Amino acid sequence: LEDGVRDRLSRLIESPTFGAWYVMARELSEIKGGSEELAQMRKYVSQTLRDLLYGPDNPGTDETSFLKLRNRLAHGGGMSRNEQSRLLGLWEKRIKEAIDSLDWLSSWELIGKTETDVWKKLTGKSPESVDTPEGITESAPDSVWLRINQTLIPLWPLAAFGKPSIQGEGKQKKGSTEAPQVYSRKESVRLGYVPLGAEGMGYAESSAGALAAFEEMFRPSEKAQASGFKIKDFMGEIRKDAGQMVGRQKELDDIISKVRETKQGVLWISGQAGMGKSFLMAKLSVDLLEEFSESGPLVLSYRMRAGDQDRCSRDALSDFITERLEGAGLMHDDIKINLQDKAEKRLETCLGGLKKDAQVVLVVDGLDEVSRRDGKFTEEVPLALRYPGVLWICSGRPEPIITEPIRKLGGEDLFPHGLPPMREEDVRGMILEKIGPLRKKLLGKDAEQDGKVINPFIRLVTERAAGLPLYVKYVIGDVLGGKYRVLDGEEELPDSLHSYHEELLRRLGVGDLQAVVTPLAAILATAYEPLSVRELVAILVHRKLLTEEGARQMVEKGLAAIASMVRSAPDPEGEVGYCLFHQSLRDHMTGSDQMTHSIATAREAFADLAEQENQPGVLRNYLLRCGIDHLLGVGRSEEAERQLLDLDHLSAMVKLGVINKTLYKYWNVLGGRDRAIKYQVSIDSLQQSPTPDGLSKLSVILGLSQFSYWSSLSKLALNAELRIKKEIGLGQLEVVETLLG
Repeated sequence: LEDGVRDRLSRLIESPTFGAWYVMARELSEIKGGSEELAQMRKYVSQTLRDLLYGPDNPGTDETSFLKLRNRLAHGGGMSRNEQSRLLGLWEKRIKEAIDSLDWLSSWELIGKTETDVWKKLTGKSPESVDTPEGITESAPDSVWLRINQTLIPLWPLAAFGKPSIQGEGKQKKGSTEAPQVYSRKESVRLGYVPLGAEGMGYAESSAGALAAFEEMFRPSEKAQASGFKIKDFMGEIRKDAGQMVGRQKELDDIISKVRETKQGVLWISGQAGMGKSFLMAKLSVDLLEEFSESGPLVLSYRMRAGDQDRCSRDALSDFITERLEGAGLMHDDIKINLQDKAEKRLETCLGGLKKDAQVVLVVDGLDEVSRRDGKFTEEVPLALRYPGVLWICSGRPEPIITEPIRKLGGEDLFPHGLPPMREEDVRGMILEKIGPLRKKLLGKDAEQDGKVINPFIRLVTERAAGLPLYVKYVIGDVLGGKYRVLDGEEELPDSLHSYHEELLRRLGVGDLQAVVTPLAAILATAYEPLSVRELVAILVHRKLLTEEGARQMVEKGLAAIASMVRSAPDPEGEVGYCLFHQSLRDHMTGSDQMTHSIATAREAFADLAEQENQPGVLRNYLLRCGIDHLLGVGRSEEAERQLLDLDHLSAMVKLGVINKTLYKYWNVLGGRDRAIKYQVSIDSLQQSPTPDGLSKLSVILGLSQFSYWSSLSKLALNAELRIKKEIGLGQLEVVETLLG
């Protein structure tokens, strides 16, 4: 595929909706010079399938658009028998005609390779064995190919053949018979498949190599990755989360209507932990981007995550917004940003310098997470920077440090009582969307009462979830894992989200894999950033919980075993990292009696690594960014102070993005200026042996002391910098710049 096509597919493929599947099919069907064998397929997609899915009108209805009908069936609650009959009468003929138009598929043949390297023709309930196809030299054990006449097209890893399996509760559940499996979405550590015709299994996970093959196949081009911006955006994970968002349509419609009529100000969306704010904000961002793709405001979406050391700050947000407004040409040409100004001043210059007709919507999720380290963020950034044409949409937990400024300074709270709980129809839609073929069993329990459709399992989940999507997510994982099979409303579901978290911890259990799973979960609960598989391996090997041989495979199995508890996120090195799925789970684990020992030993192990001289190379950058946090977290103040006073170590921290505000916070814990004054010894030493490298280290002390308003230390550092510049022969201009600086 050419780069442009692959880039567009990569934005949709990770968590595709029904509509996204069609968009991708249409994209491929429009490629010029495609295979002759696929000509009829291209015609079917662009004409017959398009007419069926969208109908003659735009937007269509459930009477004219199959997409609209499908969405009503999935998300619109139960349907009475009279309504079923009415819609069936409208659609039966059209569906039959669309199926009859597929007669060209008779020349297509799917063949698959079993785990024992036997090739099968994938038709009927009992696929028959066939000879090894000519022209295939290498293929994965579970690969699937499409054969049209003598042309062979590989479908793996988007399709597989074999015994479907899923990891859960530390055990592998495996189907008894081989079945074709079709890709549904990319999960944290595996691909998710829908097994066809596998009794009792509505979901399966890919083999280990399939995820790597998938990522290689849909890796964005260098051009797409090289945005030219210093601050990387969040659109990959935002689009993925938006694809998983189900329900909440009323809330989304209300917010979007408000955005259409509001050109300036601050809109605030709050909700308790686990309420689904981030998924709602992701869907909102994608919907706004689509609505305003051709005209209207520029939509910029940003996420504040406490574990994202590089981007969870007002400095990073300021650079993110400024870069993109400059790139979009929305600022007056004569506006100059002084990079020496504080973040809020730079952003003030930027937003105040917008062209007359420019409009910007700034969607910022996670105000509660940035406010933990920057208590005046809400007051000094979105609320203080309300300019014509600039609309802020912010979300987070309703913490006083945010809600009080919002109330006093005129922000608009869209949901004064917080984001409302999920309704029963939302829960129904979320479950039906995710459980694949098992939905047939669930729908079989529907009962009609007084014109309404009641499902006892859906009602039970709704009651226990108390409106929290996170609870429903855990239920879906257990349905797919086979824990809940009957789906009749008599299941022993945990009483609350708190109880579900306790249940998940209890399942960590015993055994070889479980012996790794518990410390693995504790590591993720105590880490300050997402950790890659390589980093997790290094930590567990360091702790002698794994040996080098087979360690990576064991970590991958461990991540699969706790897949419902984790999510993937890029780490600062650009690798795929892993962290706990939600902050509420992290909070629960660090306070749970079941995890007291495991959490404590994980914290001590991180501190040991931070203190160790010969650290594993793969962990070096993480420990530079977060090592002081780990040391202070277990009370090792003396070692933390030693590392902060070590100018080589301090300079390396700063080069990796540790900012002065973070260093100031560390020193406040250690005793403030009275302890930091020890930098005076280093300043004297640097003056005695002046070098360019010493000047660079001195600039770090100078920057910290000026930020912290340590005037005496700042004066010492400034005078020392001037002397060193003279000693090493810098010109008068550089000296004057230092004096003015």
